[in-house]
Amino acid sequence: PFGVKEIFEKWLDQYYPARKIKVLNRVLSVRGGKLYNPEFFNRQRGEGIFAEQVAKIFEVACRKNGIWGNSVELSSKNFKNPYKKQLELFK
Repeated sequence: PFGVKEIFEKWLDQYYPARKIKVLNRVLSVRGGKLYNPEFFNRQRGEGIFAEQVAKIFEVACRKNGIWGNSVELSSKNFKNPYKKQLELFK
């Protein structure tokens, strides 16, 4: 996000000055020419060849570790709200 843009660029200047341009260009290439995409869902995804390579590497690592295709069903049925008594004050 734009709030972090300057911090990230300063961090690159301080720790990886020789790689700064390459890193920023790579971000631009997977973000459609922008450093940040504010659109929900799209901001978590990249596009293009580099994004596809990262996705493939992630898939291979998941398969290697036996976690590819395993989906866990999440449920809150056993969750108990510890603050429930406080909310009873307003009844």
